[in-house]
Amino acid sequence: MMGVNPSMRRAWLGHNTGHALDASAHTAFADEDVRTNIENLVGAVEVPLGIAGPLRVNGTHASGSFYVPFATTEGTLVSTYQYGMRAISAAGGANAYVLGDALDITPCFILKDTLAAIAPRASPRTKQGVMSSLSPSTNVLAPPASVIARIPYW
Repeated sequence: MMGVNPSMRRAWLGHNTGHALDASAHTAFADEDVRTNIENLVGAVEVPLGIAGPLRVNGTHASGSFYVPFATTEGTLVSTYQYGMRAISAAGGANAYVLGDALDITPCFILKDTLAAIAPRASPRTKQGVMSSLSPSTNVLAPPASVIARIPYW
């Protein structure tokens, strides 16, 4: 069994794989501080950090220009996002809406724009109609608990 704390998991890994990942034991955070953010924590590693921006955001909870950190080892990733952020900002910025805070697996709907995407959230009648039409064919275990509009990205 891997155990409940990172040192026990590293010991388990060492015993079962020959690689205990000892270098990952030295972290800049307390294990308890990230317990709700990651499962089966074994430690942390250093990853190069770049910054892109500013990105203009027009949102209900955040508006302004923001710089975005990227922890990556992929070459050209940060500069590619930098170009995209520049284009989005020059076009007036990205519209952002926070409609809920949850983790779930849901179907994806591709809609015309952000206002069309949040429309089902605004109307209980629409919400019920959308989910009623999908539930019989897509959800055989339980009815949906909620509808949260999501804007897909690609």
